[in-house]
Amino acid sequence: MKLETILKPVKKTLVTLGLVSLLGATALTVNYFATHKDKVKAEETSAGINYSHPDEQTTHILNYIAGKEAMTRDERADIMKDVLKRWCHANEVEIPELKGKSEREVAEWFVDNYKVEGKDYIRDVNATLKHFEKIIPLRKEWNPKLYDTLWRLEGGYGSPKIDWALWVNGENKSVLSFFSEDKVTSPSYRPFSNKIMVYPNDPLETLMSEFPHAKQFNTDLINTGLKLTDTAKRIGQELIKGTSVIEAYQKEYSILGSVEFEAHRVIEPKLKQRLKE
Repeated sequence: MKLETILKPVKKTLVTLGLVSLLGATALTVNYFATHKDKVKAEETSAGINYSHPDEQTTHILNYIAGKEAMTRDERADIMKDVLKRWCHANEVEIPELKGKSEREVAEWFVDNYKVEGKDYIRDVNATLKHFEKIIPLRKEWNPKLYDTLWRLEGGYGSPKIDWALWVNGENKSVLSFFSEDKVTSPSYRPFSNKIMVYPNDPLETLMSEFPHAKQFNTDLINTGLKLTDTAKRIGQELIKGTSVIEAYQKEYSILGSVEFEAHRVIEPKLKQRLKE
C-alpha cells in the first residue's frame, strides 16, 4: 500500500481537527465581545427588585419559569405545533400547514392524525388541550425566591440570551448546525450568540443543564479555551481510530477535566443545590 494512501485519512482528520479548533477559537472571541454587550438590569421597586434583560424573550422566559409572567395562548400554540412537527418528522408524515393555527385547531389535528398507542388524551380535543395545560401551563406558581436566584445566576454568568428550543427548519445533525440559529431543536448553549436554548415543557431543568456552559465561556474564557483544545485533540485521535464524531464527543462527558465533565459533573450539581437552599 502506498504511503500516500495510508496518510490520506490522517491528513483529512488533521484538516477537520484544525477547522474545529479554528471555529472554536473564533466562537470564543466573538462570544467574549457579545457577552459584554448585554447586561441584566435590576431596578428597586416598592414590591422588591425587578429584573430585566435587553432581550425581551430572555426576560419573558425567566419570568415565566418563576411564575412572574404568563405564557400567551399563541405562544403555547407554537409549542404544540413544535411537538406535532417532531412527531411528523419521526414518523415520516407530511407536516401540515400550521401557520396561524390556534391551540384548538392544532389539537383537532392531533386527534385526527396523531397515532400513539396508550395515549388516551389524543382521542379527544378537550382532553388534548388539558394535557398541554398540565405539561405547559400558561402560568406557573409564583416563586419569588426562584425568581431572585435565576436572575442572579443570569447576571453572574454573562447575561446569556434565552429562547425556546423549537423545531423551525427541521433536524440538522451537521457539525455546522452548531452555528445555525434557526435549526436548534434541543437544549444547548450557543457560544457564538451567547444564547441558551431550553425545552418549554421542562425549562428549569434544561436551563440548569446549560447555565454551566454559559458560566464556563463567560467567567473563565482562557481555561475553557484550553480545555476545548484538549477536547479537539482527543476527538481527532478518536477519528483516526474510526470512531464517529458523535461517539467521540459522548466520551467527553466522562473525562475528568473536560468542558462537558466540568459543566455537568461539577458546576451543574452546585447550581441545583443552590436552588434548594
